[in-house]
Amino acid sequence: MNRDVQLKDGFRDSILIRSSDQSIIMTSLNNFMFNNGVSLSSGSVIRNKISIFDAEGNRIPNQLAREISLPDGRDNIHLVPFGERVEENSMFYTEYRIDVDDISPGVLETNDINSQTILSDKDPIVSFVLGNYVGSVDTNNRYGKILHPVLFSSSIDYDGQFNMIECVQNKGVDEVEKIGMAYAVHLLKNDSFMGFDKEGHFYLNMNASTSANPMGAGRSMSVLGTGNLKEVWGQSADDGNSWDYATKGGIKWNVGQHNARAKNRSIDIRTSSGIKIEVRNNDDEGYAKQELLYGNQRISVGGNESIEVYGNSDSTYTGSIHEQILGAASYDYHTNKTETCTEVYTQTVVKEMQGNFGLQKEKILKGQELTIALGNKTETLLKGSKKTTLLAGNIEETIVAGNRKVNIVAGKYTVSVKAGNIEIGTLTGQAKVNGNLGVVLQSLVKADIKALKVNIGSVPLRGGVLTGLPGIPNAFCHVTGLPFSGSNTVKASI
Repeated sequence: MNRDVQLKDGFRDSILIRSSDQSIIMTSLNNFMFNNGVSLSSGSVIRNKISIFDAEGNRIPNQLAREISLPDGRDNIHLVPFGERVEENSMFYTEYRIDVDDISPGVLETNDINSQTILSDKDPIVSFVLGNYVGSVDTNNRYGKILHPVLFSSSIDYDGQFNMIECVQNKGVDEVEKIGMAYAVHLLKNDSFMGFDKEGHFYLNMNASTSANPMGAGRSMSVLGTGNLKEVWGQSADDGNSWDYATKGGIKWNVGQHNARAKNRSIDIRTSSGIKIEVRNNDDEGYAKQELLYGNQRISVGGNESIEVYGNSDSTYTGSIHEQILGAASYDYHTNKTETCTEVYTQTVVKEMQGNFGLQKEKILKGQELTIALGNKTETLLKGSKKTTLLAGNIEETIVAGNRKVNIVAGKYTVSVKAGNIEIGTLTGQAKVNGNLGVVLQSLVKADIKALKVNIGSVPLRGGVLTGLPGIPNAFCHVTGLPFSGSNTVKASI
C-alpha cells in the first residue's frame, strides 16, 4: 500500500496513516489505550464512577464534576474548573496519564471507559501523570479528586508525613491552579512520589528499603555521580532560608579533595553572615564534638572571641606555645590556680609589674637569685610584720658602693644572737652608736673596748680613768675590794 489511509467520524476524530513522511496522526478529544496491566488516557479528565446524585436523585454538591450525555445513552463525568458550566465553550481539566501494574492476569481490562458496567480490576504499581493529578483507583478516597501532595504540616515540622489531599478553594485561591500537580510519578503501593506543582514546587517522598536491598534496610536513595554537582538555591519568603535539612539518623561524609587550582582543599565554605552550631549531647565516647587534625591549624577572628566552658578544660601540647597579645590581657580565677614548670620559667616585663595578693606564699626548693639592673627596690608594709626564718645557712649582703640605712620611726631595733658573735666593722670609716637618752653596754662577763686610744666624753682630764690621785688608788671594785688599775689610753671627762 503506497497511499494514505484515514479513518474518521462525523466529529472530525480521525486516524491518518500518511505515507509521504511515514507518519501516523491521531486526532481526537480523548484517547484511551488499554493493554495487559497498562492503561493510557489523554485528553479530558473523565471519572465516570463519581457519584453526582444521591439515592433520592438530588445532585450532590460537587462543583468540579459535570456530566455530558453520549449518543449511546451513557453520561461521561468530566472535571471542570470551579463553578464552570458544561457548554459549548466550556473549559475541561485535562490529563496525560499512564497506569502500570507490575503483574496482571492477562485478560482484557473492563473499566468505566470501555464498558457501561464500570467495573475495574486495575491495581497499578505506578502512575505517571501530566497536566493534573486526579485519583483513578476506586479503592481509596482519592478517586475523582484533583490532588496535591503534602509532606510537612509547616516549615518547622521536622518529622513529616506524606499524603495526597484534595485541591480546594482556600481563601479565594483556587488550589488547582497553584498547587495542583503538573508532573507526577507516584508509586501507589508504598506512596513514593516525585512531582512538580503548577508553580514549579518540587515534591519528593521516598520509601525506605527493606533487608532485601543489597545495601540493607532503611535506604531511601543511592546516587552514583561521576561528575560535578552544582546547586544554587533561592530563599524562602518567611525567614530567608535556603536549605532546611533534617535527618532522623546521623550523617557520614567521606570527602576527597580539590586539585592544585583550588589549593588541594577538601572543603571550602564561605558564608555571608554568622553561623550557629548546637550539639545537644555526647556520643558513646563521651564527646559532643571531636576534631582530629593531622596537619596544621590556623584560626583568624576578625572581631571578638568569647568561649564559655562549664566543665573542665584540658590541653596537651607536645611542642611550643607562642602567644602574642598586642593589647591588654586580663585573667580572673575564682578559685585555685596551679602552674608547674619542669624547666626554666622566664618572665620579661619591660615597664612595670604589679600584683595584689590576699596572702602570698612562696616555696623555693633550690635557691633564689634577684638582679636589679637599674632602679630601686622598695618594700612597703602598710600593716603587719615582716619575719624571716633561716633554718640553716647564712645571710650575706654586699654593698659595693652605697649606703645601708635603717629608719625606725617608732619602735625598737633588736638584734639577738642565741649562739655566736655579733661583729660590726668598717675598714675606712667609723662605727658609731648614738643614743639620745643613753647608751648601755652590758655583758654577763667582761666588756672589752680595744683601740689605740679610747676617749670617753668630750674633754678628757690628765691621768687615767679610775686612778685617783697620782700614785694613790682611791677607786675600788665593789665585788673584789681591790683597787682598779689605771690606764693611760682611756681618758674620761668629769
